[in-house]
Amino acid sequence: MTRHRHARARRRAQRATDPYRLWYKRTHWKALRAQRLADEPLCRMCMAQGKIVGATVVDHVRPHKGCWELFSDYENTQALCKHHHDSTKQGNEARGYSVEVGPDGIPLDVNHPARAAGGV
Repeated sequence: MTRHRHARARRRAQRATDPYRLWYKRTHWKALRAQRLADEPLCRMCMAQGKIVGATVVDHVRPHKGCWELFSDYENTQALCKHHHDSTKQGNEARGYSVEVGPDGIPLDVNHPARAAGGV
């Protein structure tokens, strides 16, 4: 196993023991999740790309990091497909910025290093 795989495995194990993980089993979350998927049955990121894909995951727009107010705020949730939740969204959170670019090739996220450096 490489050093990176070990680090990922340690982070996964750490996250699995976070106390807020139990919040996902609460009635409040289950009702909030059901309501979001009923209100927004298609993946928000797919829709932005002109694709129609059913949403299966309710994601927190701003990561809650154990803050109950952010966790339980309906307005802080969005419906995503599993692909976008597990790849795009998680990658953006890990990096701290989105790698999405506009039609002109310029990164859309103002936190992208190319934009933050004043290059674009």
